[in-house]
Amino acid sequence: MREAERFTPLRAWAVSLAVFLVLAAVGGELLLHFLGFGHPIVYRLDPQIGYFPAPHQDVHRYGGNIHINAFGMRSRDVSAEKPAGTFRILMLGDSTLYGGSYLDQSQIYSTRLEKLLNDPAMKLPGSPGTLEVLCMGVNAWGPQHELAYVSKFGIFQADLVMVMGPPNDAYRPLYGIERLPFYAEGHRPRFAWQEFWDHALWAYRMRQWGGDAATESRPSAGQTLSAGVASWLKIAALAQQQGSLVDFELLPSEAEARAGKADEAAQQVLNALLPEFVRRRIPFSFPLALFGDELGSLKLYYDGAHLSATGHTFYSMYLRDRVEQVVSDR
Repeated sequence: MREAERFTPLRAWAVSLAVFLVLAAVGGELLLHFLGFGHPIVYRLDPQIGYFPAPHQDVHRYGGNIHINAFGMRSRDVSAEKPAGTFRILMLGDSTLYGGSYLDQSQIYSTRLEKLLNDPAMKLPGSPGTLEVLCMGVNAWGPQHELAYVSKFGIFQADLVMVMGPPNDAYRPLYGIERLPFYAEGHRPRFAWQEFWDHALWAYRMRQWGGDAATESRPSAGQTLSAGVASWLKIAALAQQQGSLVDFELLPSEAEARAGKADEAAQQVLNALLPEFVRRRIPFSFPLALFGDELGSLKLYYDGAHLSATGHTFYSMYLRDRVEQVVSDR
């Protein structure tokens, strides 16, 4: 009896600790679920494209709602065939176009641009009744992913194809999600803690490797750059062959906007692209001054590369004018 009494406080402490850990785990799981963990966007693996968001998803994440339509686009539901009397814009790009889970679908610049273009007071001169903006922006995509997507699915009868994103996207080769913190169809995490841990582990590896974990074994930067530039030019040629207008909207980083010039890596991309744009009469923009002039008064960037909600609103108004200019100059 005395032996049992001697261990009673220890057992009580152990039980209390176990109860505390269980409650902490459950509470943490609920909190992480509230923040959006445990129900991420899942991706369809594709041997030609690499990956893209699996169709037909509705997810509520940190900042708001995400809707993925039948074609993997972060856009409202649309038909593959363009409706009669519609001017359709297809946007291709990376996470800067996708907008991130910290933004509601209504806040991203593609959605805002569509709303602006359908405002009776701001419609394009001579435009039809409806204007559609399709947002095929995917996290960590590069030019080769974008080319593979339109090669497989087409350009959806778009009147205007707009390639969006930073010039440095040209350094991304065609890869899958093997080393990205993404989940394939059928492999959604069972617990919010699982996704949180996977993201933390990926972030740690990124810091340790000092670069993009997904491209650790990529070809040399020069080879990748050449392939990326060639892929963007093939997208332009494909669109033009089908009678569509093309426009490249290259987004500066916050550091570039503050400095008023492209960084060294981006400048190499521009050196390769811009002469071809001029030769082929492809409209383009790299609006350093546009963002640089407003950085003192507006928080336009969320993290230095991706735009904030204010930045998306600001950029959508600029893009509305760009669309009008491209259409008027055809």
